[in-house]
Amino acid sequence: MECFFWSVGIVFEPQYYSCRIMLTKVLALITTFDDIYDIYESLDELKALTTAVKRWDINAVENMPDDLHVGFLALFNTVNEMGYDTLITQRRNIIPTLAKVWGELCEAFFVEAKWTQTNYMPTLENYLDNAWHSASGVVILTHGYYLSMNQDVKTDATESLEKCHDLFKWSSMIFRLYNDLVTSSEEIDKGQDANAISCYMHETGVSEEVAREYIKTLIDKAWMKMITARVACSADLAYPIIDMAINLARVSNSMYQYGDGHGAPDDRVRDRVLSVIVEPITIRGKEK
Repeated sequence: MECFFWSVGIVFEPQYYSCRIMLTKVLALITTFDDIYDIYESLDELKALTTAVKRWDINAVENMPDDLHVGFLALFNTVNEMGYDTLITQRRNIIPTLAKVWGELCEAFFVEAKWTQTNYMPTLENYLDNAWHSASGVVILTHGYYLSMNQDVKTDATESLEKCHDLFKWSSMIFRLYNDLVTSSEEIDKGQDANAISCYMHETGVSEEVAREYIKTLIDKAWMKMITARVACSADLAYPIIDMAINLARVSNSMYQYGDGHGAPDDRVRDRVLSVIVEPITIRGKEK
């Protein structure tokens, strides 16, 4: 349900119902792969998985453990199915582009797994250079870009997508920083995983409270840069992708407002999800 809540927040318009369904699958896959890289202990096997995704090579997983094999097959088959459907409806082969962004995401996941297992704490700058990729915003928005596109659009889709780089980057950065901001004090005290707060504390020696306030200023700056990127977008980006990028930042604020609303939702998050998705809307005393 949380994955569907994200997709509704990103693209809510009725005509994009199919896009929402596909994005929910994408978000479920991202969550699964994030967990794999978080808990799997063998860096060699994670490296092999990363290489397989980057090559988009089903033969590369033959000798992997069953759980990694199954995970890769789920990703490979789901993305290829989306690519096939898009090829039929839009006459565009999007599989190479989707495979590329998934490879970049897994590479970012692997970097963070390596940091964790070697107890390495990067500088905040180095962390953020990787973290806006590992936030998965680029993967979400790239899928959304193609899955919401009208088959009658005549512009070069790949060329237009490249113009979204800064918009995607700053939306993803906001996504990442909101996520890091809800890191618990207990996790920070353990110092096991790199996040924006712990990196800044380690680098500067400031308290957790000061670090949290600093991350909030980074979020404000990222919002300004995202809006600047949105204004700079060319007029030929007539698809809903611009709104989707901004909505990703908005829904990340909502999902992480009371803590980790995706990984460990509390009653407030559950009530919000039910209110948006399940419960009927009451207008002037009547249910609609």
